[in-house]
Amino acid sequence: TPWRFKVNGEDREVCVNGSLRLNNSEAVRDAALAGLGLVQLGAFLVSEDIREGRLKPILIDYRREEAPVSAVYPTRRHLSPKVRMFIDHIRAEWSAKAPWT
Repeated sequence: TPWRFKVNGEDREVCVNGSLRLNNSEAVRDAALAGLGLVQLGAFLVSEDIREGRLKPILIDYRREEAPVSAVYPTRRHLSPKVRMFIDHIRAEWSAKAPWT
């Protein structure tokens, strides 16, 4: 399965072969914590492990293609303060900074 990255604005693809194949993000994280190899996971899943020194980020200059995140809510002229606060919080938390810093 190829891992796709952007490096200096250029698309790159790295072919990854291994003996372990998982389709569950938590199982992939557990495998990394057990020292079973390299993984590619969203920062929201591993940021605490990185902060605590249990995992180490590699390929820092290799950025994954960003997937958009959308907030879906009923059509209204004005958002409720709770919904607006939630959207603002997610936007701030998921900004470009590394979440383990």
